[in-house]
Amino acid sequence: GRRGGTYAATKHAVEAITDTLRLELATWGISVSAIQPAYVKTSHALKSLGDNLPWKDLPEESYALYRQLFDTYPAKRAKHERLASSTDVTTRAIVHALTSPYPRTRYPVSNV
Repeated sequence: GRRGGTYAATKHAVEAITDTLRLELATWGISVSAIQPAYVKTSHALKSLGDNLPWKDLPEESYALYRQLFDTYPAKRAKHERLASSTDVTTRAIVHALTSPYPRTRYPVSNV
């Protein structure tokens, strides 16, 4: 989404590390898979709402720079939480990656 450059960059970095490890460890028969969840219902969301908003103590002039993002975040986060999958989706992917004789390179999971 908008203003998600750092988030996108870290996601691509994880893919690059996973791909590199897969190639480097294949010699020893070790597979490497990336589990790629979207929104999954966890207590994590509660840690970034209400009094825990990371920008709640910003000075007004700093807050004003990102007002639209900050003001719409709680509603967007609540929407994603309503649509989020249970942790079962990641559990199934992890079990498959660990137990399959032919694990996938990537496991995109979740319904969002």
